Order: sequence, then C-alpha cells, then structure tokens
Amino acid sequence: MSKSRQYSIVLHNVKSDSKGHIEAYVASLTPVQSLIAIEPYPEQDGYHVHIFLRFSSPRSFTSVLNKFKHFISDVVEPKPEGEERDWGRVQVDVMRGSFKQATDYLTNPKKSKICDPDVKLVTRPNPYEEQRRCQQNEHIKRYYGIYYFPDVGQELQGFQYVELLISQSKQIPELWLQTYTCVKDLEI
Repeated sequence: MSKSRQYSIVLHNVKSDSKGHIEAYVASLTPVQSLIAIEPYPEQDGYHVHIFLRFSSPRSFTSVLNKFKHFISDVVEPKPEGEERDWGRVQVDVMRGSFKQATDYLTNPKKSKICDPDVKLVTRPNPYEEQRRCQQNEHIKRYYGIYYFPDVGQELQGFQYVELLISQSKQIPELWLQTYTCVKDLEI
C-alpha cells in the first residue's frame, strides 16, 4: 500500500454551492496545507472540485480515497435521468509539484474555462513547530537576560556566563549549554 504526504483530488459532479462544505470537511482531516477550487466543466453542465492536500505524516492512498468516497455523497448533484456517465466520481493521485504550481494551475487566466475567484492556500500551524519556536524564544530570553550566578559571584547575561565558563574550562550546566547551543545555531 503506497503512502504519501501530498495528494491531488478531484470530486466530480458536485453542487455549485458545496465549496464551504468541502472546505469544512478538508479542515477536519487536519492537513498542514490545503488548496481548494470549484470549477464548471468546460463543455457540459455541472461542476468539479480540485483539492490539493499536504499532511504532516504520510497517509495511505487507499485511506485518502475511501475518506472522499464516503464524503462525496454529501456534495454530489443528483444524477440526471438517463445519464450514462460515471456520476460523483472521486479521483485521487499522489500530488506532483508544489503548491505554487497548483495555485498557478487553478488561477491561470489563460484557461478555457471559468476560474474559481476564491482560491487560497490554507496553511495550518504545525503544533510541533509552534512548540519548537516557543522553546527557542525561551532560550533567546535566557541567553540575553541578566542573572546573578553564585558559582562565579557575578551578575551577567546568559551568554556571558557560558563564555566565562568556557574560557575557564569549567563544566557548563545543562540548561545553559542548551540555551547557548540553541541561540548559536539560530545565528548561523
């Protein structure tokens, strides 16, 4: 079973006013990034939706396909009497290229069909990234903050304390070593 982080999905024969419902469903899947556009078919009545998704961890192709197969019944137009074609089809493919390329494709004014005027890339914050940023901010505050260090008998900024211990070849406490390393890595 193949897995990927990024998928390209097309839902066929959807209701023209279903974009909000689709956006809410996509948000419930918690992708890191999503891009959605509803478009009319160029040579027949009806609409289809393009969905581009990026997840924080790989998802199986079958899992993504099944989720949208179950969902499409909520947004598909009723099948017209005598219609022979497949109705309410779901196409899922591993996404190739970048979200910029997907946006350019969906908003290309040279397309022969009407473009969705409300195409926007939705990026949700990654909780692990937020946690890392908060830790970096704490290290930066500690690095530049002024503290009294009883082991050296001085009031110094955090980085001055670590540099003093380095110059004296003394053991650096773990918390101060982490702070010093983190901020130095950010400066590079």
